[in-house]
Amino acid sequence: MDTDSVASGYGIRTGGTRTGSLEWSAKVLSVHEARQEAHMDDKELVDRILRGEDELIPEYVKRNRPGLFGLARKLLHDPQDAEETADDALLVGLRRLNKYDPSRGKLFSWLSGITTRLCRHVWRKRARVQRSEARERCCMCTEPLSPEERHEQEVWHEVLWRVLEGLTRYFQMLLVLHVLAGWQYAQVALSYGISEEQARVDTQRAMRAARRRARELGLDPWR
Repeated sequence: MDTDSVASGYGIRTGGTRTGSLEWSAKVLSVHEARQEAHMDDKELVDRILRGEDELIPEYVKRNRPGLFGLARKLLHDPQDAEETADDALLVGLRRLNKYDPSRGKLFSWLSGITTRLCRHVWRKRARVQRSEARERCCMCTEPLSPEERHEQEVWHEVLWRVLEGLTRYFQMLLVLHVLAGWQYAQVALSYGISEEQARVDTQRAMRAARRRARELGLDPWR
């Protein structure tokens, strides 16, 4: 390895006396190792972690956590819930890392699926709380809520997932990322390792499938 080139590339001054050369060499090696980790593809990273190289777990977290947090925040609209959900997704992913199949997409896409399912659990927990609060309010009201109002209050949070449950997992993720999280087609394409045009076509197909499913259920969350 050309240590002078590596050092100068990272703004580390070379030349002069040998004072502190061991410390300098350690810094160069550390920088070089960090660069190698950053250039590992998902398959290599996963394989090495599964082989017991636990020192690569921070790289697994670093390259995936920001995106997972962003996705969870857009779905949950709460930073604290998003933080906890992103961390939970990383932990679940780490425990199930042997189930990741790189031929089916990027590691981030796989973890996004886990994140989305965890967000759904958060939504359901919120819904139970909301239903309980709604019942308490009803008891205090002079006039009870109309059936239509009660129905809207209790099932609004379930409508979307009832529609999504009838779709393929791929279509579910496309709609979650594009419709709910607001990702552009380019972001979806990057996540799945496909072209932007393919992401657009597939997302539109997913939208049509969702509309058909919504009509079957007598619902229309896509209007």
